Amino acid sequence: MKWILLLIVLVIPIVSGNTANIDIELTRTDVSIINYEFELYLTEEYNSFEYVSITRPIGVIYDGDYVVLEGDYYTIRFYKELTEGLNVLEYTLIYDDLIEANGNKVFRTNFILEGVEETFVNLKLPTANYLYGTPNTMPAHSSLSTDGENIIIHWETTSQNELPIAVFYKEDKESLLWIIIFLVMVVLISLFAVYYYTNHKMRRIITDTLSKDELLLIEEVRKGVEKQKDVARNLGFSKSKMSKIVRKLEEKDLLVREPYFKTNKLKIKKIN
Repeated sequence: MKWILLLIVLVIPIVSGNTANIDIELTRTDVSIINYEFELYLTEEYNSFEYVSITRPIGVIYDGDYVVLEGDYYTIRFYKELTEGLNVLEYTLIYDDLIEANGNKVFRTNFILEGVEETFVNLKLPTANYLYGTPNTMPAHSSLSTDGENIIIHWETTSQNELPIAVFYKEDKESLLWIIIFLVMVVLISLFAVYYYTNHKMRRIITDTLSKDELLLIEEVRKGVEKQKDVARNLGFSKSKMSKIVRKLEEKDLLVREPYFKTNKLKIKKIN
C-alpha cells in the first residue's frame, strides 16, 4: 500500500502548484480547531496519506476511514484513493493543549510542509478577544480582518517549508460583559414574544368558542361593571339567563364569582 506523509513532513513526487490552506479557530474554552486542506499535484497514485504530530489531538473529523498508528509520534493514516494530477485532501483536528493560559493567552504550533509551494493560514480569535504586545504574532501576520464578532489573522507564505506560529491575545472583559447583556436581552425578548404569542393564540381559541351572550358578558365586565345584577340589567338578561351564562363561564375557567351582599361580584380570570 502506497501512502504519503503530511505534517511533520510532506514527501511526494511533486509538480509545481501545491498549496496548503489551514484554518484555525480558537475557542473561549482554550480548544483549538484546525482544518487542513491540501491541493496537491501528484505524479503517482497513492492509497492513503498520513498525518504525524508530537501532540495528540482530542478529536479527528474526516470524511472517510482512518486508523491511529502507535509509535514515537502521534500518527493518523487517512485512507483515500489519490490519482495523478490534482488531489484535494481535507481533515480537521481538535486540540486542547496548544494554548498557554496565564491571565493572557498564547497559541503556539508549528507546521512543517515540504513540497508545498504556497501556504495560507487563517486564525480566528475567540469572541471578545484581541491581540496584545509587540510583536503580537510571530511571524508577523500578513493582514487582519473581522467577521463582525471575531478578529481573523492571516498569513501567506511561499516556498517556506517550516511555519512556526505564535499568537498573543487576551479577553476584552468589558466587551464580553456587553455581549452577555445583549444575549440575555435577546433571550428575554424571545421568551416574551413566545409568551405573548402563546397567550394571544390561547385567548383567540377561547374567545372563538364563546357564544354571543358570553362574549357580551365578558366585555361588560371588562368595562368595569362588576356586580352581577348590574351586568344583567345593562345587557337585558333575565336573572335565570344571567346565572346560566355565569355558570358556563365559570366552568370554562374564565370567570370568578364572589358573593357581595344580595348579588355577586364578577371578575375576569384569564382574559385581560
